[in-house]
Amino acid sequence: MRNDQPVIVRRSEYQPPTFLVDEVALEFDLDPELTEVTTTLAVRRNPDGKATDRLQLDGEDLELMSLQVDGRPLKEGEPALDAILERPECQWIDHALEQRAQGYAIAHVVPEHLAEVRIPKLALNAKTEAAVKDRLIKEITYWDQRAEQLKLQEQAGKPNARLNSGEARKRADALQGRLHKRLEELKLEAQISPLPPNALGYEASASNGMRNSPARPYLSRRR
Repeated sequence: MRNDQPVIVRRSEYQPPTFLVDEVALEFDLDPELTEVTTTLAVRRNPDGKATDRLQLDGEDLELMSLQVDGRPLKEGEPALDAILERPECQWIDHALEQRAQGYAIAHVVPEHLAEVRIPKLALNAKTEAAVKDRLIKEITYWDQRAEQLKLQEQAGKPNARLNSGEARKRADALQGRLHKRLEELKLEAQISPLPPNALGYEASASNGMRNSPARPYLSRRR
């Protein structure tokens, strides 16, 4: 029975929602006498919400025909996810689980992966730096010498009609600038540092013996 009397809700009484709905998809099967609506929700717990609250679906003048989780209906006798999480042996699965997983990854997984990436990357970086220096320094040396030769010719009253010492010097300076810029880029590329890992989801599984035991249910959950 609906109560049409207005309810006063103060700002201080507002609480973060327990669940966040990232996506809603509605499919309508229209019929003059009976319309069926299929709703698909992408739901995840809000880290800022209450961990003890359950997901509750409310509706008015609706007949619930079926309910599925991750695309399949719950089997007969299969406990709901909230019921599993409330069991004593599942108390370690809480909102701090993601932080603990990230802490382990930062302490163990990330350093190993960083070492695997850094060694070949630094080797390639050193090889590239040597090749860049070899090529550009040769070109810079050539144009430095060419500029001096042209300058001497100009001082002797025999200028080159196609190229003067100033243009040759500009080419040497431009190549020197390219060398400096490329070496700075390689220096930055050699500074390899990891970013904090991102937890996209988690999964816990038990062996067959544990799964068949009512006290050790199988749990698989994606966020």
